[in-house]
Amino acid sequence: MNAKRILCALLAAMLSLGVLVSCASGSKTDTPTTTASVGNATDAADTTGDTEPAETGRESVKDALPEGLRFDGETVNIVYRNEIWYETWDTIGTDNSGDMIQDAIWQRNLNVEERFGITLNLQPTQTTGLSNVGAEIKQMVMAGSDEFDMIVSTGNSTVTQGIYPYVYELSNLKYLNIDQPWWRDNAIRALSFDGQHYRFLMGDNTLNDYLKCGAMLYNKAIYEDVFGDPDEPYKLVLDGTWTWDKVMEMCEASYNDANGDGQLNRGDVFGLIWTGNDVMTHVVMSCNPDLFVYTEAGVPDLSAFNSERNVAVIEKLIQVFHGTSGVWLSDVNVDNAYKYFAQDESLLYTCRFSNLVSAAMREMESDYGVLPLPKFDTDQKEYVTNIQSSATITCLPKTVPNSRIDMVDAVLEGWASEAYRVVLTPFIETALKLKYSRDALSGQVIDIVFDTAGLNFLEMYSDPTGGIFSTGLVNQVSSGKQNFASIVKKLLPAAQKQLDSYIEKNVLSGE
Repeated sequence: MNAKRILCALLAAMLSLGVLVSCASGSKTDTPTTTASVGNATDAADTTGDTEPAETGRESVKDALPEGLRFDGETVNIVYRNEIWYETWDTIGTDNSGDMIQDAIWQRNLNVEERFGITLNLQPTQTTGLSNVGAEIKQMVMAGSDEFDMIVSTGNSTVTQGIYPYVYELSNLKYLNIDQPWWRDNAIRALSFDGQHYRFLMGDNTLNDYLKCGAMLYNKAIYEDVFGDPDEPYKLVLDGTWTWDKVMEMCEASYNDANGDGQLNRGDVFGLIWTGNDVMTHVVMSCNPDLFVYTEAGVPDLSAFNSERNVAVIEKLIQVFHGTSGVWLSDVNVDNAYKYFAQDESLLYTCRFSNLVSAAMREMESDYGVLPLPKFDTDQKEYVTNIQSSATITCLPKTVPNSRIDMVDAVLEGWASEAYRVVLTPFIETALKLKYSRDALSGQVIDIVFDTAGLNFLEMYSDPTGGIFSTGLVNQVSSGKQNFASIVKKLLPAAQKQLDSYIEKNVLSGE
């Protein structure tokens, strides 16, 4: 267990004694979808009237930037994805709106400007929508445009565009330090090809890596009616026995053919609602599948993907989602199906944290609990939380002039560290743990989710790996058909060859 894990364990113990704290986001550690907003911006960020959060210790943590470092009169130009969701949670904020999170984001930006004597020029992309934004960013960097110093956009509109050779290699910058708690270091390394050199960042300068974490909700009223103690699922999580086998037991016992038609359909009370491929990456990753290993040369070897564990994961999850009574595949996607759960139509719901900040969840009359997605079995050491590919990443175009790189580097580090001090406590301790959850035990579980959250290299680099993760694991479970051996035999050699070629051409040549 590394030092950050030990810290989080100690903090979890403090939580059990009633102290409201959170693990530092620095343990931020390892489906192509559209990214429709959940609710609207006002709903999503509405923390108006909440009390000030208790101090957690984040407020006094300093970065290592030199005292008095200033770039008086300079402007740092930042482009971000032009969608209200990303503007709300990542970039702009609103001055004196009365909304705690929006005011904190605004204050973060103001503090950075005052600290460095600069202006942050935050500009949206000209286009909207996943494919359009992705094309615009790709065109921008490949054309060598020096219009922007930073790109703040979503992984599935940036990383997946193959722009790796056209963005700045960041591992040797003077000021950036991904071991600081405001950077999700394991996700940054997952976006790398060797775990050491990196061009894409994920950290507290944006909030979407939290909101794109997979999770499971449970209806406490239904649980109490069927099983008794409504806090029992929390206890299963905390003692390490929250598994997919437990989910199957709960679904079998709680399903109710409420409309009496003998069919599994709307009008029933389900054991579990799921929404297809848009949550299946979260589900598969919760089982800690074998993906790849690094060779002695420091490059990914995909042969580990062809494993007995992956076969077992597919078989177990097919049993859960296709062979268990009361498990229903929703007729709408994850950005809409949470409304069924909010109407007491299911005991369990596979979701993302973005669902929690919706108006429908806030207005849900029955109490609900927040859980990590279950383990494969009790032998699995830790819960694994996948961050969906539409989470926000930051990168620097290679066109940033050498005369500006130290300034951009310092502002980037200072922007993330200021967010850690100013934004994280109201966001996690007040919004997520108090406003968007219903009890103190949810707070402990939220810390577990965030401490175990990471990105999936094979999902983020789907093209250079031949889509083997989606085809070999996700699609197998979603379809309910197990053809793993034949798929791996057909795809794995080509995927490795394709990845090796990509690394040789785009990565090693530029390090």
